[in-house]
Amino acid sequence: MPVNYDPIATGKVIRQLRKEKNITLQMLSEGICSIGKMSNIEHGQTILDERELNLIAEKLNTTFENLIKPTIQEEEEKSFSKKTQEIEVLISLGYYQDAEEQLQEIRNRFSSYLLNRPSSNIPLLYLEGVIKRKLQEFSRALSKFYNILEYPPQNKVQVELRSKAFIQLGEFELEQNNFSLAAIEKYKQALFELISNKQEVSWKLYYNLSVLYLHQRDYSTSKHFFQNIQHSSNSRLYLDGLITAFSHDYTNGLDKIDKARLTFARTNNHKDVIKSIFASIYFNHYSPGKTTEECMNQISDYIKRIDLISKKPTYIQLKLTMTLLQFLGLYYIERNEQLSIEYLNWINEIEDKYDFLDLHHLTLTLKAMFLKKFEPNEIDKRKELLHSALKICRESKFESSYIQKYILKELAELYDEKDSFSYQALLIFNYSIPFEHLDLVLFDMFMPEIIKLG
Repeated sequence: MPVNYDPIATGKVIRQLRKEKNITLQMLSEGICSIGKMSNIEHGQTILDERELNLIAEKLNTTFENLIKPTIQEEEEKSFSKKTQEIEVLISLGYYQDAEEQLQEIRNRFSSYLLNRPSSNIPLLYLEGVIKRKLQEFSRALSKFYNILEYPPQNKVQVELRSKAFIQLGEFELEQNNFSLAAIEKYKQALFELISNKQEVSWKLYYNLSVLYLHQRDYSTSKHFFQNIQHSSNSRLYLDGLITAFSHDYTNGLDKIDKARLTFARTNNHKDVIKSIFASIYFNHYSPGKTTEECMNQISDYIKRIDLISKKPTYIQLKLTMTLLQFLGLYYIERNEQLSIEYLNWINEIEDKYDFLDLHHLTLTLKAMFLKKFEPNEIDKRKELLHSALKICRESKFESSYIQKYILKELAELYDEKDSFSYQALLIFNYSIPFEHLDLVLFDMFMPEIIKLG
């Protein structure tokens, strides 16, 4: 019996429902028509009678009316999309509780719509995840983002949201373990989702991957992702300078970092101005034609110029300055007792004045090193300092293993455990990568803050 309906609109509904239910074209056509005809039906090129439409509806677990009245679904889809956009506005304004309440209202109102179109849960799950994260309900936020991955995306918007879910998961990994390999994998999954679905990739995703690989010291891969950034910005220029300098082209790298600093200054981006200044100090140490002593003097002069004690520094300025002070203390412990005392006192003063203990484990380690060099009989005091430093290291989720291994080696020596296999392993490790090496101290404690922008 002929039916009056729009074959193109109905074909779209059939195709969408089939994909949402993970039914192949062959499975849907079986017992109804050929695969070729079913393909033509989905493209609106074939008119069906009532019997064929009923058979298709039965296989798709829907009703005959739903197939021939797609305009009703289209209106419902527009209404659903409008409501989700309203939630996005509430989130952008910081009204998270209101957004959460409205989201629940959407779930109740569109329950049938969501049941028939499971992939439409993707935007709601993403918004729920963002809301929960803003409300600091992190475990629930994580579950929402992971739930998104259970639904195959059906359109461009859903692909983008699935990619964003991977990015959110990557950000969680970064919070738990700074610049971790797990975070890299999540960002790469986000990239794969977009590329495999032939969607445009944001320059920020390439930028983040470049930064993550830069911190892993995989400079070639970092440069590979960097070259995909088709976007001109101050951040891109700065990252280009870092990659260039890490590739041992210090002259060009420093030139790019200096140019980026000028653009940061023109836009009053004080935080990134500070980072670029410290980056210049870091790479100047490796630049040809400068002695180590000259670099030490440059760092010392800069710290004295900013005069932290009489000002109110930002967190990033405080952290980077403390790191440099600790580096100077480390350098002079091996060379000059009076200067090492001066820098250790300066470190103590800043820690006390600003209650800044983020790098206190390194301060304790430096004090133990000072005693070893200049007061070798203070064995109990050294043990106390090293045990305290080790405890902080183990409680810190971002701490470098290099420092822990150095502390363990020192404790093994103090407890006369040099004959143990554990000590021998630590000794070999510290010979190959000594704690005193500038790259380890500054890269692990200093460079993460230089690399992060904004």
